[in-house]
Amino acid sequence: MLNTIASAETGLQRDSSAACFPGGVAERIHAEIVAKVIEVARGEGADLAAGDAVLLLESMKMEIPVLTGTAGRLSHLAVGVGDVVQEGDLLAVIEVP
Repeated sequence: MLNTIASAETGLQRDSSAACFPGGVAERIHAEIVAKVIEVARGEGADLAAGDAVLLLESMKMEIPVLTGTAGRLSHLAVGVGDVVQEGDLLAVIEVP
C-alpha cells in the first residue's frame, strides 16, 4: 500500500510504505522539480521532528527547504551537496517508529 502526499509549496513528493522497513513505516522524499542540492542540514542517523529541515535545494535562484512530514530517523540520504536532482529522484528516507 502506498500513500502519496504532493506538496505544491515545496515541490516535493512524499510516500509512506509499511513494506519499506520490517515492523515500521518510511517516509520517502522525492524531488518534483529539477534543482541543485546546496546544503545538507542533517546527516544519516539523525533523529528528526516533523517539520525539521533535511536539505536545502536551489532552483531558478530560489532556495527550497526540504522538510520532514513526520518525526523519525533519517535512515538514508540519497544526495549530497552539489548534486543536481531531477523530477522523481529520491532525496531521503525517514524511518518512522
